[in-house]
Amino acid sequence: MLGFGSFVIGCGNAAGGGGGGAGGTGGTGGTGGTGGTGGGDGGPGGGEVVQQHVNLYDCDLPLACSQMIYHSDDVKPVTATNCAAKRIVSGEPGVLSSVDAPGGACNETELLIVVQGDGTALVQSRHRANSGLSLFCGPDDPWEASSAHQICDVVLADGTEAACLADDWGLCHWTPFGWASKGKLANCQDVEDRTCAEVAALLE
Repeated sequence: MLGFGSFVIGCGNAAGGGGGGAGGTGGTGGTGGTGGTGGGDGGPGGGEVVQQHVNLYDCDLPLACSQMIYHSDDVKPVTATNCAAKRIVSGEPGVLSSVDAPGGACNETELLIVVQGDGTALVQSRHRANSGLSLFCGPDDPWEASSAHQICDVVLADGTEAACLADDWGLCHWTPFGWASKGKLANCQDVEDRTCAEVAALLE
């Protein structure tokens, strides 16, 4: 099952190099990719992380929108969820990213979502956590190995497509969190790893 990343708003930088503005500056190169500091269990001194799959977080893929950040029962910034919905409805490929913040400790998972323009997305996740007293993860907290690559259906909430086409801000939003009532990823299946070059070619 895919996990979602966490982020404490105002307390640290989002994983994966951070999102840019709605215009899409930023990239996916993040702290603790292949060979990141620490062990696969997220604890310090555990040894080098061994990646079992092509780590798309090392591909420096340009983000189409700012990261979608779930924290305290809300997803922000709303410009990111609006941008994500518009990108999906447009049918153009693009890279989206989301993080989720349960709060109270360093316990983060991040989703990298490569929208393919055909109603599906290539998705990879990664996680990090520690048992310390910090309320959020810092730049030195290592990521565990990234997950298998998956292909997921990109599901829009009712009315989202029409709202985006009409440039109606109120309903033109998307997140991968099904429980956020603004869309979701569904029917995810493991697939053969894509290379950085293959994903970059899709985005051209």
